[in-house]
Amino acid sequence: MRLHDIIISALSAVWAHKLRSFLTMLGIIIGIFAVTALISVGQSSNAAVTEQIEGLGSNLLTISIRDSRADLDLDDVEGMGNLPGVGSVSPYISSAYTVKNGAASMEDITVAGVMTDYQDIREYELTSGRFISERDNTNRLKVAVVGRDIAVELYGSLDVTGEIVSINGLKYEIVGVLDEQGNDESTSGDEIVMIPFVTAQRQMLNTTISTIYASASSADMVDTAQSSIENYLLQYSTEDDGYSVNSQDSILESLDEVTATQTAMLGGIAGISLLVGGIGIMNIMLVSVMERTRSAWKRP
Repeated sequence: MRLHDIIISALSAVWAHKLRSFLTMLGIIIGIFAVTALISVGQSSNAAVTEQIEGLGSNLLTISIRDSRADLDLDDVEGMGNLPGVGSVSPYISSAYTVKNGAASMEDITVAGVMTDYQDIREYELTSGRFISERDNTNRLKVAVVGRDIAVELYGSLDVTGEIVSINGLKYEIVGVLDEQGNDESTSGDEIVMIPFVTAQRQMLNTTISTIYASASSADMVDTAQSSIENYLLQYSTEDDGYSVNSQDSILESLDEVTATQTAMLGGIAGISLLVGGIGIMNIMLVSVMERTRSAWKRP
C-alpha cells in the first residue's frame, strides 16, 4: 500500500468520525497545555521572587540571632561595622500596629525600629525630609519616616513632613517620606513606618536584638564580610544554630533548590494529566482498529 493511499485512508477515517477525532485531539491539547502552563507558573514565580531578592541589594547581609543567651547590645552591633569587609550595620526590630491621622487609619502596618545606617544598607531614597539620625536614637525621639502609601492614604499628600502620626496611640512627628519602593519581601515597601531603634525598643517592650542588617563594603567583599561576622558572633554564641548570617547569594541558592523541587512537582502533576489523556487516545485508537478488523473479517 502506497504512502498516498495510507494518508487518504487516515484522513477519511478521521473525517468519518469527527466527534471521536475531536475528543482525541482534545485529550492531547489538554495534556500538553497542562504541562506547559504548570511549568511556566513555577518558572515565573521563581523569576518574580528572584527579582525581589536581587532588588534588596547584592551586598546585603541578614544576621539572625536565635540564641537567647547571646544578649548583644548596641555597642556589640556597632563593633560589627569595624570588621573586615563590613560596610554598614543596623539592628532591626519590627511589629504590626495601627497608624492613624485623625479619623483616617491603616491597620497591620509594619513599624520598624532602625539606626541611621539602615538607609545606606537598603539603599533607600527619600521623596522629602530626612531619614532617622543618630540624634534621634541617642535622645529616643518620637520621629518617623513613612512610606508613600502611608502618606497618601492618611494625609492625601506626599508633603507630610512635620505632620503628626499616631502609632498605637503614641504620637510621632513625620520627618521624611520614602520614595516608591514597590513590593518588598512579603509586604509592600510603601506601607511601612520607620522609627528610631531605641524608641522602638521602648514602645515594643523588647530590648533583645535578634535581627541585624549589614552591607559589605563592596560586592567583592561579601564573603569576607560574612566570614568576619560569623567569627565575631562566636564570642556570643557557640551553638551551631545560635545564629545565621545569610547573603543574597545564599538566599538565591536556597530559592533555586525550592523552586526546582516545586517545578518538578508541578511537572509531575501535569504529566499525570498527559498520561491520562494518552490512555484515552490509546483506547480510542484500539476501538478504531478493532472496528476496522471486525469489518475486514465480515467481508466475503
